[in-house]
Amino acid sequence: MMAPDNDSPPAPAPQGPLDGSPYVAKRLLGRGSMGAVYLCEHRALGTKVVVKVLHADLAGQKDIVERVRIEAQAQAKLRSPHILTCSDFGVNSQGAPYLVTEYLDGRTLKDEIDARGALPVNEAVTFTIELLKGLAVAHKAGIVHRDVKPSNLFVATTEAGRVLKILDFGIAKVLAQRTDDAPAPNLFPTAEGVMVGTPRFCSAEQALARPVDHRSDLYSASLVLYSMLTGRGPFDGKRTMADLLLAQAIEKPAAPSTFAAHVPATLDAVVLKALEKSPDARYASAAEFITALQAVTKESPAEVRSAEVPERPPAQDNDDTERDAEPAPVVETVEPAQRPTSAADDPTFTAGTPARFDAPPPVAPPQLSVAKQAAPVVSPPAPAVSRNTVPLRDTVPLPTPARVEHLLATQPAAPPVIPTTPRRRGLPASGVLAAAIGVAAILLLLYLLLR
Repeated sequence: MMAPDNDSPPAPAPQGPLDGSPYVAKRLLGRGSMGAVYLCEHRALGTKVVVKVLHADLAGQKDIVERVRIEAQAQAKLRSPHILTCSDFGVNSQGAPYLVTEYLDGRTLKDEIDARGALPVNEAVTFTIELLKGLAVAHKAGIVHRDVKPSNLFVATTEAGRVLKILDFGIAKVLAQRTDDAPAPNLFPTAEGVMVGTPRFCSAEQALARPVDHRSDLYSASLVLYSMLTGRGPFDGKRTMADLLLAQAIEKPAAPSTFAAHVPATLDAVVLKALEKSPDARYASAAEFITALQAVTKESPAEVRSAEVPERPPAQDNDDTERDAEPAPVVETVEPAQRPTSAADDPTFTAGTPARFDAPPPVAPPQLSVAKQAAPVVSPPAPAVSRNTVPLRDTVPLPTPARVEHLLATQPAAPPVIPTTPRRRGLPASGVLAAAIGVAAILLLLYLLLR
């Protein structure tokens, strides 16, 4: 038996996520399918920061690396107290890019709504105005966020009070480099006819995979305001992807006061104008939206400020009545082979200063025959349902836009309503619509299973 060779070199130490950078990882804050987020400390300065690192096995995918570059440049160049600041960008020893952002105390707006339910009107309006101020800076630079939603907004606790900040420009679109504050346009733009965004907070044109501009963000911002005012979205009753995207495309939402009696009628009108399906019918800019919100608080300050939110009922142990509770952030180390391979398997992580890499690459929409729909109707009040009934990915297949547009173009005008004796046979119109939507959902499921 031979003695071990003591002169042999030691095994190399495992490489850390920030080897080759000026930062030391102190704690894992969250992990997604595309990257991880760490609470870090600068080696020389000792300052506390948050670092997002792309997974090393994705570093060779140029389109994904390009997304990280756009996010870093957007957050570094856009100067606003309502946009998370990026202070550094680099590549670690494994060739994976990382970006460094400021560390914030607080929680995401989604966590705020989950914990408190509907917010008081004045607080919801204030947060929305701060959101729009941040978006106005991005829009001026020619940047459309494309993923405005509560989990991408952060309520930071500062010495001046609570301030809302916009996070995660990971799927932002650079329309044009209008100012020096804009990042260079994406070298790998999204393919035409591909939907990018989060279905529950996407605009009508996103749901139809049409080109978007800054008014798409205004639609999403209005959905965020709707969620703050009511503790739910206008289409929470939709249980399938096809139903949800179709609703965003053609269905008129119910007024927020339908679900929250404390919302004044003047604010209802502002929210619904920003949720118009045609971009031309919405507010022309974030500044115009802000002016409308400020007019509501000035014209009826007593009504708005005295509007109290009803006490939230106790939570029930029923999956069908729970709101869209996201999984707690993963804090243990996960090996690459164990990482989720799609956003459907991947928990949305938000912790500390949120920052995400979990938007999957765009996918082309399948062809789906959509049953003929009735004219847009107001969505009736529906009991709260779990938003996790169907996994909603950031980039999803959707009904064929040409088919939906054909249905809308050929839909005859609704005849006047004439009171008649209720029929004893056949399905009501709402039943026919429900059956048609069910058939569309089944076709989508069969396509996905047989693909």
